[in-house]
Amino acid sequence: MNINIDGKDYEVDETDEKNAELMGVLGVVRTGDNALPLLQHIQQCVQAVHSGKLQELKNLLPKDEPKADAKTKTKLKT
Repeated sequence: MNINIDGKDYEVDETDEKNAELMGVLGVVRTGDNALPLLQHIQQCVQAVHSGKLQELKNLLPKDEPKADAKTKTKLKT
């Protein structure tokens, strides 16, 4: 098996029992390589929905002056 890390190639015999630990670490690295883009996509989706719903909430609220101090950021109670 050929592995490339930071532009450097390594040849690893995946059938050799001496490389079992290395293959375990490689499995975790591959899982991370697959999971990171998915997690980034999920974050972007949640952020987009949050921004849209926050704007929708602002549009639904009365247009008169807010009662809280503009300098103080308040959170909604759920």
